[in-house]
Amino acid sequence: MEIEKTQEEQVEKDTKRRNTVEESVDATQKEPKKKKKALWILIVLCSLIVIALIVLCVSNRLNSNVYHNVYFENINMSGKTPQQVKSFLEQFANNSYNKSVVIYNNDKLLLEITAEDLGLKVNNAKSEQEILSFGRNGNILVDNIDIIKANFSKKEFTANYDISQAKVAVIVDKILSLIENKVSDDKFQVVENQLVITKGTKGNDIDKETFINDLANIIIGDTDTTIKYNLNVFERTPKPLDVDVVYASVYKEAKDAKVDETKKPAVYTSHEYGMSFDKEKLRNVLSLQENNVEGKEIKFDLDVIQPEVKLGDLKWELYSDLLGTYTTSFDPSAVNRAHNIKVAANYIDGTIVMPGEVFSFNNTVGDCGSEARGFKMSTIYAGGKVEMGMGGGVCQVSSTLYNTVLYANLDIVYRTNHGYTVSYVPGSRDATIYYPYIDFKFKNSRNYPIKIVTSYNSSGKLTMSIYGTKEDNEYEVVLESYILSYIYKGTTYVNDDTLEIGKQVTDTIGQNGYKSIAYKVLKKNGKVVSKTVLSTDSYSAMNDVIKVGTKKVEVDPYQE
Repeated sequence: MEIEKTQEEQVEKDTKRRNTVEESVDATQKEPKKKKKALWILIVLCSLIVIALIVLCVSNRLNSNVYHNVYFENINMSGKTPQQVKSFLEQFANNSYNKSVVIYNNDKLLLEITAEDLGLKVNNAKSEQEILSFGRNGNILVDNIDIIKANFSKKEFTANYDISQAKVAVIVDKILSLIENKVSDDKFQVVENQLVITKGTKGNDIDKETFINDLANIIIGDTDTTIKYNLNVFERTPKPLDVDVVYASVYKEAKDAKVDETKKPAVYTSHEYGMSFDKEKLRNVLSLQENNVEGKEIKFDLDVIQPEVKLGDLKWELYSDLLGTYTTSFDPSAVNRAHNIKVAANYIDGTIVMPGEVFSFNNTVGDCGSEARGFKMSTIYAGGKVEMGMGGGVCQVSSTLYNTVLYANLDIVYRTNHGYTVSYVPGSRDATIYYPYIDFKFKNSRNYPIKIVTSYNSSGKLTMSIYGTKEDNEYEVVLESYILSYIYKGTTYVNDDTLEIGKQVTDTIGQNGYKSIAYKVLKKNGKVVSKTVLSTDSYSAMNDVIKVGTKKVEVDPYQE
């Protein structure tokens, strides 16, 4: 019995062992099937994702409208066609141009400006390109990532615009002029051969860059037609001069005169004087305690650098031909007037005018009403009569030069006649000046440089001549002047309470005026080539002025 039981147990063990082996074999056979199925599922999912991405990319590429969640100045542009975007931006720009900004400072009205005042121009083309190119920049992967990201976070664009820096400067200057106690920074200017520095003063200022950006942004972004803007004003100390900046502005190399004789006619380049200064020396001057005073003016001498070759050194024959000359007379006994004529003539003497260059009497002679320029008091026309004034007589120099220029057959750029007749030149052949408003200018219309030479003598003769190089086509110049009609003087009576009643005293002897015309006649070989009207002018009459006594004479009642 025990043997049978043992055999049964052995059979049961063998059976279990077989079943285990079979299960193991079966499990081994099923595992590859599961992995293969999972792999196919993954492949299918990836394929679907790829297909979906391809469909999305193609769909995005085929869509020419603005993508979803794209904004311009907080306005939703999603789905707009290119034409709608263009129309919208045009309307947006028009609305911006119609806006104005009212600028206040602590409730005080300063100024009202418009987009036009700023020179503001909305750059629609750039904004349109930015909006429509979003998601279409070329890299398909990056583009679609940007499009997908925009679905979760909006893409914002702002307006593009340009402003006129010149107009901005005008607005800033206006604003600063309206601010009380405006700050003044250290300034400098070159006056002849000196650096004139004016120390600044503490005061109020604005942040110019922030101010202009604010104006532009609120004009672009605000929906109101009129916008109120409160200007931020703050107090600051003046900015000191930066010596390196001053040096960069002042420094100038001397240039030698040159001539290019390979060209016909030869081309001459005039010399130029250089300018420099010692930077450390200026720093030391500015650091002195006595110079750190608000508003103080400091004068600092500059170093003039001489060119090695001047125009006159190039070719002495350059000014060998007399092109035009004219002489006027003056009264040497009128000492101050004669002095002024000599001073003005000396400023002009030796002046070289290059081909195409414009000569300015005011720029050359300077302020003839300035004692610092060497001028004195003498008789001038003022207020319809002759009276004393600084620089009297200088107009005779400008008029003499005018006639010289005409005889040299050069182009007149600007000339004005006197208000009253003058004795030293015929009618319509005078040229008045009044610094800095009225100037006499002419242009060297010849192919070579010219030189102005002046001379005067003790007998009262002023001669001005222009020398240069005669060219192949020269003309004889004849000037003609005619009086067309006279304007007769009258009499002006002026009450004078210092004169007894019934008495009359001549205060001013007047003169007749007239209308006149002047011609320039060009001749060639003795024959008239042309006759040109130079000007037709009117000179007012100057009335005689007679003082009439109004003073009552008291009679002594006890006098027989």
